[in-house]
Amino acid sequence: GGGGEAGYDLFKAKYQVGINRRSQRLYGCTSQANCVSVSASKNPSQFLAPWDYTVAAKDDAAAWRLLKGAVEGDPGLKVVEVDDAALYLRAEGSSKIPKGGVDDVEFLMVPDQKIVTVRSASRENQFVYPYQQPIPDGGYQKARMDEIRKRLGWVELNYAGDGMYSDLSSGPNTRGGQTMTDAEYLQEYGDMPRASKFRLPW
Repeated sequence: GGGGEAGYDLFKAKYQVGINRRSQRLYGCTSQANCVSVSASKNPSQFLAPWDYTVAAKDDAAAWRLLKGAVEGDPGLKVVEVDDAALYLRAEGSSKIPKGGVDDVEFLMVPDQKIVTVRSASRENQFVYPYQQPIPDGGYQKARMDEIRKRLGWVELNYAGDGMYSDLSSGPNTRGGQTMTDAEYLQEYGDMPRASKFRLPW
């Protein structure tokens, strides 16, 4: 049928939410175009580093409380699932693309590693006929997550992959704002850096 909307095509992407039972982690991005995830390590543009909460929370329980408060207080998000035992939280928000679509925004805390892993994804892709590429949302998912992280005062645990850290925060992976190699870190602290033991991205 004709009409102005005929040029737009919505595709319900194969989307999954929750904890991946196989990996015990959040899901990646599969076919979802407007998505960022800690598990999307094969696609650098969709990879989002885990959050290091040790810089601003005194312990795991405090970090979990702060995270819940930040998400519950976000006017653009509605919390739909909280599992205090699994340390998993899911909220829903409005997609930028497509208008009226639903975004799933997920958090999974990994206390052993002192991090929160994150994922934000639009359930639908939008195409303009006849092009096969979905319309991007201009980095909206990443910007939303960065905003929540900054509000908490946490930093990304961002491992560059070659023994160097791209995170110039005052977090535990740096010395005076300078990134350190694994070897330098080992010499200085007598242990491997957390991100190295964790081998990011996963």
